Amino acid sequence: MSKVLISILSDNLIANFLFYKEKQREFDEQIFITTPEMKDKGVGNNLETAMGLEINSTRRIEVPNDCYSDVMEKLESEDLPDNHEYWVNQTGGTKPMSIAVFQFFQRRDARFVYLPIGGKDFLDLTDKNVRYPITYTSSLNEYLALYGIRYESNSKITHGEQQLNDIFNKVKKSNWNLPTNLRSADTYYENPEDRVFYKGAWFEEYSYMRIKKDFGLRDDQISLSAKLYRKDSLVNDNEIDVIFVKDNTLHIVECKVSMCGNVTYGGVAPKDTVTDYLYKLAAIAKDLGLRVNAYLFTLHRMSKFSEGNLKGFDNRVKILGLKGIFDGNLLAKMPLCLENRKNPSIAESPTRKEKETTTETNISKETREQLVNIKVVGKIDLSTVYKK
Repeated sequence: MSKVLISILSDNLIANFLFYKEKQREFDEQIFITTPEMKDKGVGNNLETAMGLEINSTRRIEVPNDCYSDVMEKLESEDLPDNHEYWVNQTGGTKPMSIAVFQFFQRRDARFVYLPIGGKDFLDLTDKNVRYPITYTSSLNEYLALYGIRYESNSKITHGEQQLNDIFNKVKKSNWNLPTNLRSADTYYENPEDRVFYKGAWFEEYSYMRIKKDFGLRDDQISLSAKLYRKDSLVNDNEIDVIFVKDNTLHIVECKVSMCGNVTYGGVAPKDTVTDYLYKLAAIAKDLGLRVNAYLFTLHRMSKFSEGNLKGFDNRVKILGLKGIFDGNLLAKMPLCLENRKNPSIAESPTRKEKETTTETNISKETREQLVNIKVVGKIDLSTVYKK
C-alpha cells in the first residue's frame, strides 16, 4: 500500500514546503492539487524548485478554483486508488477547494494536517491530541524560490566586526550625532570604496552582523545587499539591505544612517524621508509574500521629530503592516530584539524623556511652597504659571 502526500496549492506555499521537508522520507508519492490560476503563475514549479525536485516531476490534479461540485467531479474522475494511505495538507487553497478535498479524502480514511498562521506545529485534524513539530528551518534561497524569486549577493563584510562595533559605539557616545568622517564621507575620503563604506555601507554591515550573530543564523539564512530577480529576469526588481529567514518567516531591513538631507538645495525633509522609506518597505513586503516582517533601521534621533510626526509614523507603520522603526537606542540593546512594540517608531530614548512636560511630582519643595495657593485641575505645565 502506497503512502501519498496531497498538497493543495495556493500563493502561500511555506506550509506545503515545510511538511514535505519534515516527512518526505515517509511518502512514496506526492500529488499537487492546483487550479488554472496557480498553473499560470507557475506555483507548482516554484514549489518543486524549493523542494529540490525536477520541474513537472510531481503529479498534478487541476481543479476549478471556486466551485465545490466541479472540484468533487474532477477528483472522482482521477481514479485515485482507495487502498492507498493518503495524508492531506489542508493549509492551502480556497474554501470550496479545501472543503471538497476534505470530504473526498475523508471517505478514504485519510489523515489531515493543518498549519495555523505563525504556528510552530502542524495540527492533526484527524486526532486533536497529535501534533507534528516543525524542526526544519528553510534557507533564504528555498524561501524565495517558493515565490519564484532568486537573489544575488556576496554577503561579505568588508571590515571586521570590531571596527563595525567601534563605529556604532562612537556614534552612540555622541548621542547619535554623526562625526565628520561619517557625515561628510564624500569629501572626507579620497578612496571611492572608503566613501561608500563610511557614508552608509558600514551601517548595513553592522546590521547584518548583529542580526546574524544575535539570532544564530546560518550563512544560507541571511544576505547583505541582496538583489532580487523574478524567475529568468535579468533585471533585479528590488535591492534589500538585509534580508533573512528566521523561524521560517521572511524578514527585510532597510538601513538608513540619517534621515537628513539638504532641503535648501533640493533635498528631502527628514519626515518625508522616513515616510518614503516606509512606503518602499511596504511595496517590497507586498511583493514578497503574505507574511513578511519589514523593519526600518536608523541612527537618526527620532526624538527630534515632533509628537505629531511620530504619531504619523506610527499610524503609517500600522496601516502598511510593517514591524516598525528601530533607532540607535533600540539597536544598542543586547541581544537585538525585533519583536512587536506598542509604539515601534517612538524609541525609548533618554533625549525624548528629557523633553517630557514637567509635572508636580518633580517640582522642588521650595517651588511647591510658593505654589501652595494655586488650584490645580488635572495636569498642567507649571512653567506657565510660575516664573522666578
